[in-house]
Amino acid sequence: MIEQSGGFSLLSAVDHAQVDWYLVFEDPKQGNWWDIFLRRGFRHVYALRWDGDRWLVYMPDKALTYVGVIEAGRNDMLAIVSSECSAILRFVATRKTWRWRAPWVLAPWTCVEQVKALLGIRHPLILTPWQLYRYVRAQNESRR
Repeated sequence: MIEQSGGFSLLSAVDHAQVDWYLVFEDPKQGNWWDIFLRRGFRHVYALRWDGDRWLVYMPDKALTYVGVIEAGRNDMLAIVSSECSAILRFVATRKTWRWRAPWVLAPWTCVEQVKALLGIRHPLILTPWQLYRYVRAQNESRR
């Protein structure tokens, strides 16, 4: 028999995956017609993850989604991101591996939707990078 002490145990994490991601918010190099509806400095979002040896990059774009590896040290993250970025936020994604994020997504497949899928965020009303920024910042503040 295994007893739990009311706190976290490895058994409670069997169906959960926890991963650190860094979200980078910026304006894209080439503007889009819909930028007039988005907050300046928060018109695009992409994600970085340190895997222990290198940086993994997940960069959604309107034409394709780039997933790559950057051979750089842990302290070189600021050299990787654009000098034009507005904010970088750390987010600990805890995904329930047995559950779909959302069976039907009724929204354009934007950078925000792709990053939400990556992180396991299930909030259909988060549509813009600014809304995602505010959500992640609030989540980080509530974990302190």
